[in-house]
Amino acid sequence: MGLWQLDITCALNGKGRNPKPYITADGSLSWEKYYHPYAQLNAQLTRNFRHWSIYIGGENLTGYRQKRPIIDAANPWGPNFDATMVHAPIHGAMVYAGFRYNFTKFL
Repeated sequence: MGLWQLDITCALNGKGRNPKPYITADGSLSWEKYYHPYAQLNAQLTRNFRHWSIYIGGENLTGYRQKRPIIDAANPWGPNFDATMVHAPIHGAMVYAGFRYNFTKFL
């Protein structure tokens, strides 16, 4: 049984194409034609004991957040509102901790 366990995951998300933008009333594009690449880092450290373990970890440790995930969010009933353009995390870094108990075999 290993006393310590470290898990690290790094996801590299490349550049991607958005749906075709339209021209807004002020003459600008509704959104960019492409979204930018980004990295996302997740990690967890676990300390194992005989029948239980404790852990601490984090998600999106790079803190990357998509800018303007909802188009025209201030005007949800307007003609430009669009909530379908989410392609990246919309929350920042998140940290968690926990306790895990391993039940023994009863038979």
